[in-house]
Amino acid sequence: MKTYDVVLFSGVYREFSVKPLAIYRLASHLRKNGYTVKTVNHLHKFSEREFDNLIDKFVSDKTKLIGVSCTVLKSFNNDFFGVTDEVLKSRIERIKNKFDIKFVLGGGQVNNTSQRYLKNYNFFDYVSVGQGENVLLSICNHVFYGTGIITTT
Repeated sequence: MKTYDVVLFSGVYREFSVKPLAIYRLASHLRKNGYTVKTVNHLHKFSEREFDNLIDKFVSDKTKLIGVSCTVLKSFNNDFFGVTDEVLKSRIERIKNKFDIKFVLGGGQVNNTSQRYLKNYNFFDYVSVGQGENVLLSICNHVFYGTGIITTT
């Protein structure tokens, strides 16, 4: 069982089957800076049991950050990658109850205007707005080493 410093989850908009490239750019940037990273696509397709098996397989006490991409977010009100807000919140809470892990929400659809909706998503510890390579690296450095967080890309 290999575990990772960072695990990044993305969905794929249900009408399309292409993989989102941004998650791979983020993972590559983190790897170039010394972090081990696992990417997991199709978040909406996993049953609760399958999701728990993924967590058991890739997440450990070594893992300090999990990223959730919202680049395919349908709405901030009901539907995250085809799973309800309640399912997403339940999944995050189960992980947080088991491990000391921080969660970051990021992606092109998170912007200053939409942040008012994020009050409903208070289970996220960090939010990355826009292009996130440097911001996500900064959050990782903060979580792992206590450094400051940059606030711009």
